[in-house]
Amino acid sequence: MYKKYLINFIFILAVFCFIYGFLANFSANSIYLWLIVIVYLTLFFDGSLALFWIFLSTILINFYSIMPFGFYLIIFLMIYLILKYLIKRYFSNKSMATLVTLNIIALISYFILEFIFIFLLKFLSPDLFYSFSLNRFLTEFIMIIILSIIMFFITKFFTRHLRLDTIYKV
Repeated sequence: MYKKYLINFIFILAVFCFIYGFLANFSANSIYLWLIVIVYLTLFFDGSLALFWIFLSTILINFYSIMPFGFYLIIFLMIYLILKYLIKRYFSNKSMATLVTLNIIALISYFILEFIFIFLLKFLSPDLFYSFSLNRFLTEFIMIIILSIIMFFITKFFTRHLRLDTIYKV
C-alpha cells in the first residue's frame, strides 16, 4: 500500500515539475492545468488516490501561491466533489465529449469558487485585489479544451478505457 502512494508521490512531483517548468511558459496561470489533472483523477482513479493527489498537489501549489494556505485545497476539493457527483449521476461513458464537458465544468467551477473565496477574503484583507478578465477566461477556456483533447488521444493510445463513439456518430 505504501509503495502505491510512494510511486504516486513521485508522479505528483513529476507532473508538478512538468506543469511549472515547461507548460507554465504557455499559460498565464498554471493553476488551470491542474484542472485537467483533477478531471482525469475523477474519471480514472479511486477516491482515496484522487484525494491523495489533490492534497499533495495543492500543498505544492501553495508554496508558489500568494493566496492563503489551503485556498487551492478547498477549491480543488469542491471541484472534485462536483465532478464526482456529475460523473455518478449524468456521465456514464468515458468519451471525448464527457472529458471536454467535465473540463469546461471544472474551469467554470474554478472561476466561480475563486471569485467567491476572494470576495470572502476581502473582508479579512481589504487590500486584496482581484479582477476578472474575460480575455484570461477565454484564453484558458480554449487552452483547456485543446489540452484535454490532446490528453484524450494520448490516453486513448495507451489504454482502451476511452471511447471515440461520440465522434463518429452521424
